[in-house]
Order: sequence, then structure tokens, then C-alpha cells
Amino acid sequence: MSKLVIAGNWKMNNTVEAAEQLVRAIEENLESTIDIEVILCPPFTSLSKVAELTNKNSIAKAFKIICTNVSTALDRLSSATDWILEAAIQDPRRPYASSFHYLMLWGSVAGGWQMARAAGVAARHLATGEGNQDFYRGKSLTCRHYCEQVLPESEAHYQAIMSGSDTVLAAAQYI
Repeated sequence: MSKLVIAGNWKMNNTVEAAEQLVRAIEENLESTIDIEVILCPPFTSLSKVAELTNKNSIAKAFKIICTNVSTALDRLSSATDWILEAAIQDPRRPYASSFHYLMLWGSVAGGWQMARAAGVAARHLATGEGNQDFYRGKSLTCRHYCEQVLPESEAHYQAIMSGSDTVLAAAQYI
């Protein structure tokens, strides 16, 4: 017997609060006796909240990983951006000295965002049976791999930014 899969992709059509209500409604209406895999593909702005909610239930492990890792990386990017803006006020050279790591962090997070979008498309096609199912299973695996193996590199770039740029600025006197 095949497993029933329900996938929901609501793009940018909900607020974070509406996404939370939708996830709760789905959970409340699922019969626990039926083996159903639920895959949610919320808008990027709701990833953090949906990840928080789905970590407490049985909704798609792969999407939880993608959702959680992208959300964490986005939080790092937001924090690093705040640091860059504050550091520029103290010394305009400080953001420049951290620019390599900031751009690498941006690239990692943008890649994670694209992988989250691709995972949503793949989930939708897998749920409906449309298209080449092997391709979409592979795409789902690729997305999860990026979020488990590549996206964690954003932590190193984040830490390099947050440690400040004092050593880079101090080295300038020897150049």
C-alpha cells in the first residue's frame, strides 16, 4: 500500500500569523490513524515560524531540516547586517574589512533560499505524481544536501564577521 502525501505550497500569499493558523489547522484535522506525510512549502518569510511549529509534530523530516537550516542562516545574515551597519558608524573601514565574509554569507543564504524554493516545487510534483518522479526525488535530496552540508558554512562566515575586523585593520599597517 502506498503512502498518502499531502503537499501545500502557498508562496507569498500569507502572513506569518496566517501560516501559523494554517499549520495548526492541518495538524488538527489529520487523523492520527492514517499514514500521511504532510509537506509544507511556506513563503520564505514564514519559514522560521513553520519550522518551529513542525518540529513539534510529524510533518516531513526533510522539509523540517531545510526549513530550520535556512531560517537559522537567515537569522545569521540579519544579525551580520546589523553588525555591518553599526560598525560603519564607528569606522567606515570595518565593514570593508569584513566584506568577503559578508558576501559569502549572503551567497550561502541566497543558495539556501533557492534550495527551499526548489524543495517546495519538488514536493508539489512528488505529491501530485506529475513529471519525472526520479528527478524530483533527486532534487529533494539535492536541496537537503545543500542545507545539511553547504549551508552550515554560513556559520563560519557569520563568526568571522561578528569577531570584528580588528586583525584585518591592524594588518594594514604592515602592507
